[in-house]
Amino acid sequence: MTKLHISTKNSYCISKPGLLFSPILQSSIRSRTELSILPAMFLAVFLPFITVAQSALATYSFSNECLSAGGVPAHLSAEDFSISSGVISFSASGIDQWSGTAPYAQGHGGWGVQSPVDARHFNFLLLPDITHSFTVSRLTFEYRATDEGPSAMIIMIDTLVIDSLDVPANTTLVYDTVLPGSLQPRFDEAQVRIMAWDNGSRITTGGGQFRLNDVSVYGDVVIRPAVITFDAGHRWTEGSGPLGSSYQTDHLYHDLGMVFSGGDAMRDGVTLRDGVPSALGMYSWRLRDDPNILWTGTLQRTGELFGFGFKVRRWDGTQSPDIDVAYSTDGGTNYTQVGTIDNTLLNDSSGWVLFTYELSPSLNVLSHEFMVKLEANQGNSQQVMIDDFQYTFLCTQPRGWLITATDQLFTIDFNSTVAGVNHKPFRGRGFSFAPAPGELDSRTWSINGLSDGEIPFGQMGRQGDFARGHSTGGVTTGGIYAFEVTPGNFSLGIQPTEFDMNPGAITLKVTNHTGEPVNTLALAYKVWQYNDENRSGSLILSYSEDNVSYTPVPQLSFFSDEGAAPHAQWQANYRATGVSGLNIADSGHLYLQWTIADHSGTDARDELALDHIQLVFNPSNTFPPVEGTYQSVAIHREAHLSNSLTITDSLIFTGHLLQAGSHAVTFKASASIRGQGAGSYINGTVKMKGAGTSTLPAGHQKGQEDHYGAVTIDNTTGSASDLFSVTYHYDTPPGYYAFNAANHAHMQAVSRLEYWTISRESGTSDPHITLHWDDTDDGASGITDPPNICVAHWNSNSSQADKWEDLGGNSPTETATGGSITATNVNAFSLFTFGSYNHITNPLPIELLSFNGKTEKDHTRIQWTTATETNNHYFTLERAAGNAEFSVVQKTPGAGTTNTKKSYEFKDYDVDFNTAYYRLKQTDYDGKYSYSNVIQVKRNKNSPWSMMARVVENTLSLTLENLSPGSIHIEAYTTHGQLLTREKISENNGSLSISLNIPLRNQLVILRVSHNQQVKTKILKL
Repeated sequence: MTKLHISTKNSYCISKPGLLFSPILQSSIRSRTELSILPAMFLAVFLPFITVAQSALATYSFSNECLSAGGVPAHLSAEDFSISSGVISFSASGIDQWSGTAPYAQGHGGWGVQSPVDARHFNFLLLPDITHSFTVSRLTFEYRATDEGPSAMIIMIDTLVIDSLDVPANTTLVYDTVLPGSLQPRFDEAQVRIMAWDNGSRITTGGGQFRLNDVSVYGDVVIRPAVITFDAGHRWTEGSGPLGSSYQTDHLYHDLGMVFSGGDAMRDGVTLRDGVPSALGMYSWRLRDDPNILWTGTLQRTGELFGFGFKVRRWDGTQSPDIDVAYSTDGGTNYTQVGTIDNTLLNDSSGWVLFTYELSPSLNVLSHEFMVKLEANQGNSQQVMIDDFQYTFLCTQPRGWLITATDQLFTIDFNSTVAGVNHKPFRGRGFSFAPAPGELDSRTWSINGLSDGEIPFGQMGRQGDFARGHSTGGVTTGGIYAFEVTPGNFSLGIQPTEFDMNPGAITLKVTNHTGEPVNTLALAYKVWQYNDENRSGSLILSYSEDNVSYTPVPQLSFFSDEGAAPHAQWQANYRATGVSGLNIADSGHLYLQWTIADHSGTDARDELALDHIQLVFNPSNTFPPVEGTYQSVAIHREAHLSNSLTITDSLIFTGHLLQAGSHAVTFKASASIRGQGAGSYINGTVKMKGAGTSTLPAGHQKGQEDHYGAVTIDNTTGSASDLFSVTYHYDTPPGYYAFNAANHAHMQAVSRLEYWTISRESGTSDPHITLHWDDTDDGASGITDPPNICVAHWNSNSSQADKWEDLGGNSPTETATGGSITATNVNAFSLFTFGSYNHITNPLPIELLSFNGKTEKDHTRIQWTTATETNNHYFTLERAAGNAEFSVVQKTPGAGTTNTKKSYEFKDYDVDFNTAYYRLKQTDYDGKYSYSNVIQVKRNKNSPWSMMARVVENTLSLTLENLSPGSIHIEAYTTHGQLLTREKISENNGSLSISLNIPLRNQLVILRVSHNQQVKTKILKL
């Protein structure tokens, strides 16, 4: 059943959504928002409040000497019990004089004032979330005053006096009052105060004690209507004419999840028309002089709708409006009419009337489905005003930044709408549970640490510290801004002060909407700094799965510069990390929290901003890309370049590498680099620009192996325009056997393992170049005699080009983990590596002349030849088919150390597939190893079908190639003839790969495969 509510009773009302009080209570009840008393002819009936709880709102039992409340229902919070001055203590003394359960709370002294205005008091605050309010129906507690304690007591809820009574000495009493319905106003917050003082009935010195126990407040928690006043100028989208001075019908207004269009907007709040203000505030809608009047409001939220309404008046006494009111639940395709605005409804008066419509039962609606329409009936063009639209609604839309797929990149850049995060570009206009343009969604963001308070998830803050607007920097007032860090690029900005965000925290709620659990993630974000002050601040990331227990990520900590820059400008800093060991169920949440605090220095504080937050759930192939120019970069785990990267101040490695790909990382020569090493390097090209010295963290990831090969470029005597680039290769250098006869001096060999490509891309400086070797790598450089090594350079500039030449080397050094050697005043650039004056003690290991294979009648012949070998323990021949992994075929002893040419051969009779791949692994006596290149060997195309079988982690993997049309029968037996598995495959496309699960371990299995009257068998050990 639906109900239409029309009334013209005289009353007063509070402009905060859903707060309705009688004139008697108007003066004694305080709202969080400013009170506005409407003219007597205004209607003050609002939509019904939907009760969601009828129970104790908060109970302070003081058990275990705790001042926190228990039994607080959903949508309500209760502050800790406190006292107006001094501290609350607990006592179990005098238990025989106290009927309550000890310990009880007590306040010492200070009760001797003789005016209730100055009375000392116990108090606590009840605060619902933004979509709810509450009533207070009952208040109970035990109390007792000592001889010199207070003689009178007043109980207040906000400014409403509930009771006033005398307090006898040394008597335990119970206060229990039920408020009549007429004294149960609805609150959007309420401070409960128990005030005690000396009213003269017992003269006290104020040195006694006042004791309380078991304080309980009862009432209802209700969903309250949201009221949209149309008075926020920045929530209007101006149409073809300016607001207030033109009457175009293409204006838009967006607020609290509703979008309105189709009528004029009028800025004429103080002007009386027919004795009545033409707007209830600054703006209202004016529907006028148009036979096609059509005004609509669209709900852009998902949830349960209980009713809607608005205030309406005719323009003046000459108007005879005839406008139908209807609503739609299918986005405007079909409408249900619920009333008509005419002079009968308006009582032939120009006063404001509230039209409300209650939906019974309530409706579950999706975003953009529910619409309200006002449409002129039969061409009527009479003028009416619309203001203060309201609706009662319980949001069920998922909260948080929705991540809807794994291994996919999601980004918040604050410049475009992200569902559930921000609406349109962020403009520093505050936080709302249904954000208007320029606001953040408070269901996804929470904030604490501001002097104006905090915003828990789902609350609202649209003024003061929460909404400082947008700025290009250089502000001093504390709060949240939209800082324009580059032209047109806005970010989530923080200006800390002594009382704002010092400390403070911004929390982002992320919702797993992927349909599967999340165990790992990759995260990146930018931190912008405007260094206009002398104090350093910190911004530190933590994460949580329950919004209670947080794990910090100190590796990404950012500290702004302590000294103010001469010419402050926004500087970007990049942070990237990976997190594992998570267990976020589908529809579960991840919380990312950035904590802000002072770090060092004095005076005022720099501005900070968060930007470009990027997230990947369960990454395997997708990671947040890295590009641009940054003051500092911190890499924790792994990051991938999407374009060139420039770092002016510092790079911090904390546990993994930076994948550069085809792009380059450029350092300013004075930049610092920390944490580089065998597992923390740049896999790609590294550059240094300018005059100075830098050790570039070059490296090479080959397969699954990490190889670190740093290069130091000392260009202290160079110029700012110099640019050098370095790429490290963990591979055999070209022409490693060719030496420049004129320049190689006593150099006997160059490394067969690694080399660097070093270029001077601009400038004319001749720097000192230091090559570093690292013995912590698998397959390290193999240098055992540092005094006999040199820097070798591939000379391509002289008459004897394309030869290795000896550049010497100053003071080669070695430690337990590696060493280095320096060539001075290098003026030619190409390839560099280590050379050796002693080929025996610096093996730089085997010199492989050839490695090839060919098929013969019933086997494959593999051959290889070495020119020299040093410390060579053995060769391991490995084989693979298709995309399978390499497996060991044969181990062959090496020749140890020799300068004599050696040849090796192996006949592989176990090859029964069309294409095979082979590689050599050479292992030294000390366990270090290296790989050859991979060769491919193909069998005759007319060969019969082939089979390869191998065991991988207790699973039998079978590959068949060169198959003809026809079925395939696969059987596996024990050596005793017991059938283990049987498979029949009817079709194939010329090849087949299959894994067989065999329930045996450490036993022999006979595999039998038949195809087109040909049978192949093989015995394998599981």
